Amino acid sequence: MSVSPALLTSAFPVQERGCALGLNAVFAALGVSIGPTLGGVILAAWSWHGIFFVNLPWA
Repeated sequence: MSVSPALLTSAFPVQERGCALGLNAVFAALGVSIGPTLGGVILAAWSWHGIFFVNLPWA
């Protein structure tokens, strides 16, 4: 969690840092809130095998 803001701070100019850090925070919060919920839905619909089927298109 501390590396991404440091990379964004060094990669973006001063005028764009606020937007970059804000988007980083938004997507981190979305991942933390949607991840467990989506995992629970997948487990309820299928079984623990469904978690692996979700990852197949990405592999």
